[in-house]
Amino acid sequence: MTVKATAALLTLTLAATAATADAQARGTRGQGGAQRPAAAQAQGPQCDIQSSGSAQVTGAYEALSKFNETESATERPRLLTQATKLMTSPPDRPGIDVARNWVLAQTLVAWTLVEGHPTVGKRSSFGYASNPEGTVDLLAHADTLLDAVAAAKPGCATQIEGMRRLPYVTTVNQAVALFNAGNTDSAKVLAERSLVIYPEGAPTYHLLGNVAVKKQDMNTAAQMLQRAADLAKTDSTLSEMRQAALESLALIYQNLASAAEGAQKTELAGKAVATYRELVALQPNNAALQTGLAQALSLSGDTAAVANMYAQMLANPGSYSSMQLLDAGIGALNADRNADAVKLLEAGLEKNPHYRDGLFALTIGYSQTEAYDKMAAAAHRLIAVDPSNPDNVGLLAQAYQGMLSTATDNNAKRAYTDSLVKTQARAERMPVKVAFTDFQVSSGDQRVLNGMVENRGTAPADFVLKFEFVDERGAVVTSKEETVSAVPPQGSKPFSISVQGKGIAAFRYAPLVP
Repeated sequence: MTVKATAALLTLTLAATAATADAQARGTRGQGGAQRPAAAQAQGPQCDIQSSGSAQVTGAYEALSKFNETESATERPRLLTQATKLMTSPPDRPGIDVARNWVLAQTLVAWTLVEGHPTVGKRSSFGYASNPEGTVDLLAHADTLLDAVAAAKPGCATQIEGMRRLPYVTTVNQAVALFNAGNTDSAKVLAERSLVIYPEGAPTYHLLGNVAVKKQDMNTAAQMLQRAADLAKTDSTLSEMRQAALESLALIYQNLASAAEGAQKTELAGKAVATYRELVALQPNNAALQTGLAQALSLSGDTAAVANMYAQMLANPGSYSSMQLLDAGIGALNADRNADAVKLLEAGLEKNPHYRDGLFALTIGYSQTEAYDKMAAAAHRLIAVDPSNPDNVGLLAQAYQGMLSTATDNNAKRAYTDSLVKTQARAERMPVKVAFTDFQVSSGDQRVLNGMVENRGTAPADFVLKFEFVDERGAVVTSKEETVSAVPPQGSKPFSISVQGKGIAAFRYAPLVP
C-alpha cells in the first residue's frame, strides 16, 4: 500500500502555489500597495486571503518558491528556516493573522517533505523566532494553523484539504515501509501521527487494521478496516485498497462468528454476509468470494440462500470456469454441503481433470457421502498426479475400508481386506512425503508452485522433483526438474518452482525416490 499517485498530485499543487506566489510577490513589490498573497490569486475568488502588503508574507512565499525549485539538500532546509523565522516573528502589519497562519502552515508542511529531517524537535531547529528553546511537533502545529484558516476562510476548504494531504502522504508511506520491514510498533505510532494532520486518511486505517491483525486484536482490526473501506468508497484511486480492506474484514467477521455463540454469532455472521455481498457486487465472477459468501450465509443460518447459490451454478455449470466450480465445491465441502460439493467438484474436474486440490477434495466428498467405490477411483486419480504423499494413499485405504464395511459377499470382503492391508502397508513404508502449500498465478502465464519435501528415512537424502505442467486437456505445456538436497532424516525442506507457459491449469510429477 503506497499512496504515490496522491503524493505526486499534491506536490504539484504546492509547487504551483509557490510559483504563483513568487510572481505575485514581484508584483506587490513593484506597486508598493496592499495585494493578496500569491496563494489567494492561485486559488480563485472563493479563497481570498489578504496579506495587506506584508513584506514578511512576501518573503516567506519567495522562500517557499525557491524551496520547490532547488534539489540542494543544504539549501532546502535553509529556505524553510528563513520562511519559518519570518512567520514566527512579530507581524510587520496588523490584520494579517490569517495570511501568516496559512503561510506558516505551508512552510511546516514543506518541512515534513524534507527527506530524513525530523518532524518533532527543538523549535529553533526549524527556525522558530518565538520560544526557540521549546519543542514543536510540526504535524500538530500545522493542523492547528490549518484549523484556524478553515474557520476564518471556509472558501479555502479545497486548498486546506490539499495541504493536509501533503504531509499525510509522506508520513503514511513511511509507516507502511516500517510495517513491511517488520517494525509493527513503530509503524503504528507513525500511522497514528499521520491522523493528526489528516484524520480522514483511509490508507492509515487500512494499515492500522493490518497492524491489529498482526497483533491478533481482531475487534480493533475490524473497526479499522471498516473505517478504511468507508472512507475509500468515494475515492476511485483507492478502489484496490478498499477491496483489500473488505476482503480482510469479511474473513475477520467470519472467523469471529465461527467462535461466537447465540446473538453475537448471528450479528457477526450478518456482518460477514453484508461484507461478502459488497465484494461480490464488485467482482460478480469471483468464485472465491462466492464461496466466502456461502460460508457466511451458513454461519448466519440462511441455508436456503446457500442452497440457491449452489443451485444456480449446478443448473448451468457451462457458464463457469473450472476454477470457479472447483473453488465453489471446496467451499461447499467446508460448509458441510457434501452433496452439492461433490456435484460442483465433478463439474469442475470435467473441465480440469488433473487439478490436484480438486481431486483431493472430491475424494473427501465421496467419503463424506459414503460413495466408497467412487472414492477409490478418485483416490487413484489423485495418486496419479501426486504420487509421493502417503496421505493420498491413506485415502485409498479408507476407501477400501469403507467398501469392506458395506460388502456382503465373502469374496468381495476378502478382496477388500487384502487391498486394505496392502495399501496401508504401502502408505507406512513410503520413504518421502511431498506436500504443497500453494499453486500461485503470479502473472498471466507464470505459475509458482510451493511445497515441502519430508524425508521419512533414517539418513540424509537428495530428492529430484520431475514436474509436468499441463493444460486443462492434460497436454504438457512445460516441464521442470528441481533437486531438494540434503534433506535430513525425519526432517523436511521447502521448495519453490516457477514456470512460464500459456494455459497452465494443473501439474503432476513422477514418484520420488531417495
